[in-house]
Amino acid sequence: MTNKFVITRVGILATFAISHSVVHAATIAFDDTVDAYDNPWTTTSLTAIEFTASATGVLQQLGLSLTTANGPSALATIQISTNNSGQIGSVLETLNNTVSRTDTNAVVDPLTEFSSNGAVTLTAGQQYWVSVTGFAGEWNFVGLDYQPVYLGGTYVSTGTFAPSLQVTVAPVPVPAAAWLMLSGIVSLGAMVRKPCTAQLYRSQG
Repeated sequence: MTNKFVITRVGILATFAISHSVVHAATIAFDDTVDAYDNPWTTTSLTAIEFTASATGVLQQLGLSLTTANGPSALATIQISTNNSGQIGSVLETLNNTVSRTDTNAVVDPLTEFSSNGAVTLTAGQQYWVSVTGFAGEWNFVGLDYQPVYLGGTYVSTGTFAPSLQVTVAPVPVPAAAWLMLSGIVSLGAMVRKPCTAQLYRSQG
């Protein structure tokens, strides 16, 4: 009975560990959308913003407050890149989505969400760049915020309004080694149980 209890307990702990390592809510790793203005930068003059991730996780989506310059909608392409000494580094992923014309000259444009393919992991404390490419439109900026930007072909570190940006990440998946370790614990418990069962039969005979 004791061994059976131990095996059951190990199984419960393993199940608890697995379930709690997988089911998590998404985390906002960067949010620069509060107090956004409807006086936007045109994407032809401002093309990128630098941000520092506040959480480690798999990139889930990027939210940008965009609107088209002409027409009801247009396809927008953005990129997330590494930071190379304060400048745009290597491209990590290219994302696409359709942007609708929502500019009313009075209301801040809603966030257009660009979904990631889940292949990029951001690290807390690291700097990254988000760039808008191949899109003629406007990008609302945030007042009283001076994130480094790439403006009119020049890198500007301070003293200018930064465009609104929200970065969402999901928890990093549990490595395969962790699953194997948990499976090994359960298997070990099963191996310990068998000799005890055989001994019980011998004692009864």
